[in-house]
Amino acid sequence: MKDINECVLAPTICNSGKCTNAVGSYHCTCPLGTYGKQCDIKETCDSHPCKNGATCTPGSNNTISCRCVSGYSGTRCEISSHLKSTKPQATSTTKHITTPQCPKNCNARGRCRHGKCFCNDAWTGIDCSITNHCNTNPCKNQGRCINGAKGHTCNCTTRWTGTFCEKHNYCSVSPCQHGKCTNGQSSFSCSCSNGWTATKCNVRDYCSTHPCQHGGQCRNHGNTYQCLCPSDWTGKTCSMRNYCSGSPCQHNSTCTNGANAYSCVCTKGWIGKNCSSQDFCSGKPCQHFGSCANTGNSYSCKCRNAYTGKNCEQWNYCSSTPCHNKGTCANKGPTFTCTCPSPWVGRQCDKKDQCASSPCNHNSTCTVSRTTFSCSCSNGWIGTTCDKRDYCSSRPCKNGAICSNNGTSYTCACHTSWTGQNCQTKNYCFSNPCKNKAECLNKGGRFLCKCKPGWIGNTCEVLDHCSSHPCLNNAHCTNKGTGFSCTCLSGYLGQTCEQKDFCASSPCLNAGNCTNNKSSYVCHCLNRFIGQRCERINHCVSSPCKNGGHCLNSARNYQCRCTNGWSGPTCLLETQCHANTCHGHGRCAVSNNKPVCTCSKGWRSDTCDTIDHCSSHPCQHQGTCTNNGNTYSCNCTKGWIGTTCTTVDHCF
Repeated sequence: MKDINECVLAPTICNSGKCTNAVGSYHCTCPLGTYGKQCDIKETCDSHPCKNGATCTPGSNNTISCRCVSGYSGTRCEISSHLKSTKPQATSTTKHITTPQCPKNCNARGRCRHGKCFCNDAWTGIDCSITNHCNTNPCKNQGRCINGAKGHTCNCTTRWTGTFCEKHNYCSVSPCQHGKCTNGQSSFSCSCSNGWTATKCNVRDYCSTHPCQHGGQCRNHGNTYQCLCPSDWTGKTCSMRNYCSGSPCQHNSTCTNGANAYSCVCTKGWIGKNCSSQDFCSGKPCQHFGSCANTGNSYSCKCRNAYTGKNCEQWNYCSSTPCHNKGTCANKGPTFTCTCPSPWVGRQCDKKDQCASSPCNHNSTCTVSRTTFSCSCSNGWIGTTCDKRDYCSSRPCKNGAICSNNGTSYTCACHTSWTGQNCQTKNYCFSNPCKNKAECLNKGGRFLCKCKPGWIGNTCEVLDHCSSHPCLNNAHCTNKGTGFSCTCLSGYLGQTCEQKDFCASSPCLNAGNCTNNKSSYVCHCLNRFIGQRCERINHCVSSPCKNGGHCLNSARNYQCRCTNGWSGPTCLLETQCHANTCHGHGRCAVSNNKPVCTCSKGWRSDTCDTIDHCSSHPCQHQGTCTNNGNTYSCNCTKGWIGTTCTTVDHCF
């Protein structure tokens, strides 16, 4: 592959320097006053251009001069005056020629030419004795490398910083107008001076003096500040008590804050200090120029003389005083009514009242009838003036019976099928219901037949089969259809109680079911009990032994005889790996006679049956992940917040 000659391809690549081509690269020999890979950096005293301990002095027009120590010369004090020379013997035919020698023959680390060492890339100095730490061009972004005894230092250009000039110097343009600038990885941050804020400290912070009182929150707002006050305070600096904070004015009324109190401008239809009382006069209900006044939950109208009514809507027919003898007049519809004082009656209270002397007794009603009166007696009384007791007024005679007063009491005339003082009792014996010469008795709302010996039934119509005493051993006999049944005493059974009952003593314990046989009994036990009398607890009834284990009852407990591969009180402890030990989410191995699961990624717990939500390391920036049911939670490190700790905590 042919090498590209950068010196020909780009003739000005070295600017004012001389370009020398190399395989795969090029080298610039810079003129006095410049340096850098492309001779594009002006030489200053900060770049230490003077060699061999010389003193650098800046001059005019960005030039420098070197003041050499004894024994050195040259523009940059790079030439030693201690160079060796040889003088061959002169002849008549030859000239005396001086050949300058290089110090220490350049220590075999360079080429000697005209008494000056041209060192290899890895060495420098007048005799190539100093390691050239700048050989690898460590300084980036056109930074100038300054060689030292043990290393190098980089003199960076304006917009770069860092050991190798590898970091962008965001603070080089002085972005923080009123604060201190600090470089970051991809930007800068400003620490603002008091009274300034914003990213570049270029906005006046009017909140820096904390003008908002009583816990108000200050916000910069254009060329001033704004206070967000708590509900109990108001004003530009939250210094005024907000008496309207509790919304005292009701029904959408307007509250106005004052120096020491509030006032309400009520909406239409409401009145009062807090607009809480309804203004019933707001609709102007009083007609014909009547004046309206609110009265609690309603209103009242004060009408002019010629009008009356709740709303002064009615003509006042009483204005002409139509009621005589001090009667009280009241308007009613298109006319009037008079309420007359005793003893006056009539439309206009112009007639004498014959009932004024109260001739009707016992709160009875008196009615005037022309020149006399009549009484409407109250309940319980009769007679012209209601002076006699009416014993039939309470209607004591029942079932259609006829009641008659007889001076001091009453009598009832009953219909045929009823009886009793008030004809209240049904005469159930009226139809002769009892058979076989039995006696009929009315009793308890029905009839009762008193049967002759040998007969039973409601109407003595059934032959008594128990009359021959067929039930043995003092058993109770009951007639049943065309036969009888026996209720045996304890200890006996059978149709006529002829057989001994071995279950009578309840020999079966713990709710066991007892069954008689010819000479003894048999107990049928509930699941939890066993034994001849169900006297022992069946500890194995709940099948406590798992995984094929055999259960053995003992006096107070049970014992499991486990199958191979299982152990423990109920054979739940595995002693070897089974197909589902790790639930298909891990690898099983036996350790100390116990299977141990090594879970696959994404699973956890002793048997790998629980999803490990933290296996994907969701928590960023070294946050700690904790499994939490069907999800996870992150405990973020300082400076980070958010569900997965990806948000910078600017409040930290």
